[in-house]
Amino acid sequence: MPPLITDSPAIRGGPSWLVEMREAARAHFEQVGLPDASDEAWRYSPIGDLDLERFDLAEGALELSAPPTVLGAAASIVHVTAGRIAPGFEVPAGTVLTTVSDHPEGSMLLGDVASAADALVSLNGAHLDDALVIDIPRGTHLEAPIVVMHHVTSGASFPRTLVRLGDGAEATVIELVVGGAVGTLNVPVTELSVGDGANLRYGSLQLLDHQAWHLASIAARVGRDGTIAQLTA
Repeated sequence: MPPLITDSPAIRGGPSWLVEMREAARAHFEQVGLPDASDEAWRYSPIGDLDLERFDLAEGALELSAPPTVLGAAASIVHVTAGRIAPGFEVPAGTVLTTVSDHPEGSMLLGDVASAADALVSLNGAHLDDALVIDIPRGTHLEAPIVVMHHVTSGASFPRTLVRLGDGAEATVIELVVGGAVGTLNVPVTELSVGDGANLRYGSLQLLDHQAWHLASIAARVGRDGTIAQLTA
C-alpha cells in the first residue's frame, strides 16, 4: 500500500483500541489493495486511474464558522471535519451525538455493520481520525432532519459516520460532503443500523469539484419490520 501518511497509526491519537483498529485495517489493505476494473462492480469505473501516491493526508480540522441554517430553520445542522464536530451544534432533544472515541461502546461500533474485509472500508479505517456517532433512542420520532456537513480540503479525507436507530424510532439523516478541489480524495464510510420497527430516511450528496475522487461506502442493517429509504447522489 503506498502510504498516504508515513507516521504510525498511534501518532493519530485516540484510545488504544482505535490505534489497533487502524493497524489491522492498514495491514489488510496492504494485502488486498484497491479494487480494479476486473471486479464486476467496478467494470465501468475509472478506478484504474486512481493513484494513491498522488495524495497526502488532508490537513487537520478546519476553523469552521457554521451558519445557523442550511436547509431551513427546522433542520439540525452538524458540521464535521476529520471526524471532529464543530462547536455550536444543536440536535433534537433525546438524540445523542458524539465521536466514536468518546462513545462508551466505541470499541464495538466501528465495523459492526460495514465489513472490514472491504478494501475501501479498510482504507478508511487505516487513516481514520475519528467517527461521528448519531444515536436515536428507542421510540424517538424526529420531525426535522439531521444534516451532517462533512468539510473536506485538498488531500485525502476519510470521514466515518454511524447512524443508529433504536426499536420503533423514526428519523431523517442527510450527509453532505462539501469543499475539496482537483487534488481531493474522499473515502467516506457510513454504517446504518436500524432497529425493529424503526424507519430511517437517509440521503447522501457530494458537492465536490468534478475532478475530485469520491469513493463512498454505505452499509446497512435493518431489524424486523424496519425500513430504510435511501437517496445517493
